[in-house]
Amino acid sequence: MAREPLALVVHGVSHTHARWLLDWSLPDAFRVVALVEPDAGLRDRFARAFGLSGSSAVPRFADLPPVDAEAVAGFGPVSEHTGVVADAARAGLAVMLEKPLATATADAERIAELAARHRVGVFTHYETDAYASLAALAVRLQAGDIGTPLRITAAHGHPGPVERGVNAECLAWLADPARDGGAITDFGCYGIAQTLWLLGGRLPERVTAHGWTRKPERYPGVEDDATLVLDHGDASAAIQPSWCWPYDRKELTVFGPGGSLHARSADELIRRNGDGSRQRLDCPTLPLTRADPFVRLASFIRDSAGPAETDPTHLSNAVATARVLEAARRSAREGRGIRLAL
Repeated sequence: MAREPLALVVHGVSHTHARWLLDWSLPDAFRVVALVEPDAGLRDRFARAFGLSGSSAVPRFADLPPVDAEAVAGFGPVSEHTGVVADAARAGLAVMLEKPLATATADAERIAELAARHRVGVFTHYETDAYASLAALAVRLQAGDIGTPLRITAAHGHPGPVERGVNAECLAWLADPARDGGAITDFGCYGIAQTLWLLGGRLPERVTAHGWTRKPERYPGVEDDATLVLDHGDASAAIQPSWCWPYDRKELTVFGPGGSLHARSADELIRRNGDGSRQRLDCPTLPLTRADPFVRLASFIRDSAGPAETDPTHLSNAVATARVLEAARRSAREGRGIRLAL
């Protein structure tokens, strides 16, 4: 029997990814019952697209009339995530936010405190959650396919938000140094969250980062290219977030004594053996509760089927990712490695 679509309050639509809501690949996954957006132009445009009346599209959450909602989805600035969670938690609603959860440890811990006090779920959405290649990689790594992981490399990004046609409202905060904008925040979070996941949730002992502005005429004041090194003692990760790749990249490779596993794309996983031979491995199709974030969110709310604590979508991983992001930005700013208190 088909399930009812998830009843959703959309809290902020300045993020470019909010456009996805207008043409979602699984249209019955959710229905928008209300919209909160302070920018009047954006609010009116999206309200019309969602088919909402004036009273269901408001500038502040406090202005909403009573609505029959199950969850809140945030598609606004990362710097406003704490406020989004505060609004949702006080209303007893679960929350899904676009990555990253936060850029500062204090904000992430405040979000975790709100979630615990009001007993609501808070999830972070990464596009790569739906990558069958990463799920298959994790299964093989857990089974000891290449032995204990020694090194992880992650490359995430694209040619740049301006080059990709990101809307002005999103670019205003995505590339704002006062709001922790830049490539480290935008794409470094992918490699950090995935590394923490694959290494069982362990924080690195030391974080070293270097950031560069290759295109100052477009991205003044923020790094558009960076390299992060996470030292876990018995393993390391080299993370390369960038707005300077010649094409879109979301790739991750894990190296062990027995070979490597390379998630080259959403459905392509390649194993390279010690003798140099290569194999393209099967990537089983993911269930909708993994492949679609709204089906996954509904499953948590209705069936209490939440992700594992180490999973990138889980709040524990998101808080740890914020700690590492904060250390990486500080390292790039100060020109030295930052040791984390474990």
